[in-house]
Amino acid sequence: MKHIQLLLVLLITQLALSAQKYEQAYAAGNFEKAIKYAEKAIEADGKNLDAYLIKAMANYHLGSDSATREEHSFGIESAFSTLKLIIRKDKSGAFVEAHQAEADTILFAIYTVANTALEKGKTDKAERIINDLIEIEPKPAYYYLVGKMWFDQGNEFKAIAMFNDAAAKIYLDNKAGKKPEPYLFEIFQVLAENIALKGDYTSAYTIFNRALLLFDENEIDEVYYKFLFPIAEYNYFSYDTLRQKSFIFNLDTAAQLTQNPQQFNELKWKMLVQFYTTNVADNYYEGAGFLSEYVCAESKKDFNQFFYHQIIDATQVSVTIDGSVPLDGRQYMFTWLRLQDCLYGRNNLTAMTRVMDSLLQNQHRVEASKWLYNLKIQKVDAKKITEYEQALYQLIKNADTAQFAFMDLYDLTFYFPQNKNFKLLQEKGAYAEIVKLINNNQFSAAGKLLRKQIRTTPNDKTINDLYKRWVIADYQTNYLGSAYFIDNDEWGGSVESCEPGKLTAEMQKKFLQRLNYVRRVAGVPDNCELRESWNAYCQSAALMMTAEGDLSHFPGKDWKCYSPEGAKGASNSNLSYGYSAVGSLMGQLDDSGANNYFVGHRRWILNPSRKVFGHGSTAYAMALWALGGENSDYDEAIVKEFETQYVCWPPEFYFPAALNTARWSFSLRGANFDNVTVEMYWGNKKIDVSIQEWTPGYGMSTIVWEPQTTYYDFEPENRYKIVIKNVGIEYWDEAAGMYKSSPKNFTYYTTKLY
Repeated sequence: MKHIQLLLVLLITQLALSAQKYEQAYAAGNFEKAIKYAEKAIEADGKNLDAYLIKAMANYHLGSDSATREEHSFGIESAFSTLKLIIRKDKSGAFVEAHQAEADTILFAIYTVANTALEKGKTDKAERIINDLIEIEPKPAYYYLVGKMWFDQGNEFKAIAMFNDAAAKIYLDNKAGKKPEPYLFEIFQVLAENIALKGDYTSAYTIFNRALLLFDENEIDEVYYKFLFPIAEYNYFSYDTLRQKSFIFNLDTAAQLTQNPQQFNELKWKMLVQFYTTNVADNYYEGAGFLSEYVCAESKKDFNQFFYHQIIDATQVSVTIDGSVPLDGRQYMFTWLRLQDCLYGRNNLTAMTRVMDSLLQNQHRVEASKWLYNLKIQKVDAKKITEYEQALYQLIKNADTAQFAFMDLYDLTFYFPQNKNFKLLQEKGAYAEIVKLINNNQFSAAGKLLRKQIRTTPNDKTINDLYKRWVIADYQTNYLGSAYFIDNDEWGGSVESCEPGKLTAEMQKKFLQRLNYVRRVAGVPDNCELRESWNAYCQSAALMMTAEGDLSHFPGKDWKCYSPEGAKGASNSNLSYGYSAVGSLMGQLDDSGANNYFVGHRRWILNPSRKVFGHGSTAYAMALWALGGENSDYDEAIVKEFETQYVCWPPEFYFPAALNTARWSFSLRGANFDNVTVEMYWGNKKIDVSIQEWTPGYGMSTIVWEPQTTYYDFEPENRYKIVIKNVGIEYWDEAAGMYKSSPKNFTYYTTKLY
């Protein structure tokens, strides 16, 4: 027994001496001996994490120091391998946490090795290291390297997706209180620049603006400005007012976010001057009205004064001089009054009442209704307002309905909700107008009026019956009426000869009919178009998918029937295989399958701002150009409507049972669904729902859920109540100098019709 005890003492003594040797050697800078002694200690005790750490750090020094780097070219990789062993053995993580500085040193060094490997074209080595790094800790910098790797391999789609993941991780880390390292800004820069190359400038601006919130280095401001300047030059000579406005809005946002706003503001005002000059001749209200928004927000009195006089001279409005109001200047009066109020802090109420008198006298009903509302909010004498209301009511009542759209009358009931005369007149006229529109198959106009009216009077039986009538009539006319099938002989192409073919005009007409139909029932603009050149790209893409028997947004050059035209179509399109044309369109709206839980195809199809599409189909594949492309969106007025208007599928209010889907969705531009809950009711019965992971980046921001109920519940009318809670609505907090999110709840109803 004493002999055994003596042996134990000797062993412990030897281990202690060994420990001292590797620590002493490392402290003396003799890294090779330190490794040797550490390995002996590890051999004696495989749980000696200190020995592993000394071995790792000694290898790091040998691989990074200029004197030993060449001889120990794999030193850093050896250090990383040892660190991975430490992490696996350190189950609690306490040891690594206690030596985090050493671990971070090795991780950064191996990150540099991976980056260098990528630059030298050693992709396999880089990928191996990066995958190990991500497994240890999914840092944004590692995702960035993966993105670079994909770029090097020519897979732009995967690269951008990885950069997006990296940017999202940085944003979430920052929200958790972790400030990003300055070098990580490059992720946002590369992501924004590549998205801009795709024609999506709005998203690129958003990414750069988010970077301004995350990073406070002055160099970022300069990079962003250099990115914007050539875009400014293009927009300066452009007559695309929507694009000009979007750019000006972004310059304004950037000026608020940056620490160096001067150059952004100067560029903004330069663009405003050009916008005014470009539009004032052909569309005065467009030029002057838009400009006045900024005039009122700025304090540059001298600059504002210049434009004030420009507008006065152009409109020839001389109200303040002799009280006269030329009729040809009435549409500019709002601009004139707003500028006057901004510059001098007053509204000329006398001038305003003279404008109203002139509008009534000349029977300008629409302008008079808007002007009357303006008088009301300026708190003109209540008795005078009542007199004007009565005069306007008689003017509208006695007029031919064709001279006053009921949409405008609806607005009037909004302006004056207490006026029962306006309300009764509007409801009576609206019902008659809706019936006429449905009877004449004018489903688009009927739908717009119905949605406005049902939101005003949701419990009105007449309007609900009319809505159901519209849904059924539109379904029979435009859903059933657009059905067609493409067989192998009808698409006009050939896999054998790699001939894309071309769909007939009648086929494309039916496809567009179906596309506009589904958008209309969803409540988004429904006068979309198909661009012939994009049709051709999509047709080539559909041929490639058919020939290869597979789908890819970025097909390789080794694909059967590969063509640059087909590759371009594939990269900008929703893709389907196994069916085609309107069948594929409905499949994309349904978006079933394990890879489509975020309903990305549906979101692109129902994107409210999108006006121009492209379509190509064979008997077995379909491509729908729904991404990218210049001059493809509706004008600003239509786009602006959906800044606050949600879009849901299945559609709100009423929808035909054929449009039911297992995945339901709710979309709202710019919304954050991190904390959202979804409740769904069928009558008084609460339906369990399975909420899918929120995935941004496809059309409007969207939350998706699956009702846990029978897919086909055949009842004459199934009415559902949907409650969406805690939707994050972003707003700019001027005092805090940052974007904040405010929770908002939404409730809507829909009824499935059989």
